[in-house]
Amino acid sequence: MSDGFERVYLCHVGHEDDEYGTDKVKAALGARIVGETPAEAPGEVTLGEADVVLVLVGEHTWASAEVAATLRAALEPVGDAGHPRCRLLGLVLNSYDYPGLSQRDATGNDPMLHPTVPKGTSYWPHNVPRALFEQVQAGFAAMRPFSKAAADLEAWVHEAAVARTSEKPSRPGPIAEDVGGELGWSGPSGSPIAGGEVRVRK
Repeated sequence: MSDGFERVYLCHVGHEDDEYGTDKVKAALGARIVGETPAEAPGEVTLGEADVVLVLVGEHTWASAEVAATLRAALEPVGDAGHPRCRLLGLVLNSYDYPGLSQRDATGNDPMLHPTVPKGTSYWPHNVPRALFEQVQAGFAAMRPFSKAAADLEAWVHEAAVARTSEKPSRPGPIAEDVGGELGWSGPSGSPIAGGEVRVRK
């Protein structure tokens, strides 16, 4: 249970495109961070005293088996009440992009989609980590836009930590379905999940 200083396990893929966002989040959260993926030994996830797993969603995050394993470990029930070990919180980095739709103008907008929608404020369901998307759909996890402000990040982490013992997560799908093909993970039919972009707001 949180003691008022919620602890965060940082989950990301360590891709060079995500370095700016990752570094800013680390600087903002500081001592709240108690561990991270991919810093763990291969095949090992140690969540320790974390209350929340913060998933930094970049363009390549959905395809990471390490990320999938971390999210699965976070959703494991603990204690007599069977609440999950950690709550999930997704942060859409500015480096995140839709596959095949990367032509953006100088302001970071995508004229092929919505000229007024900046990076870091929307995502496509099939190319974010599957377990994260399923928990968002079930109301157990939240997705937020990129912010480097400590006040924003701490507020979102607090919301997630408080909710951890009030709701139970949905059952994750088979791990083999988490990482998928070239453009994103697949639904039960083997084709990418239907649906367009999803906006995220503070």
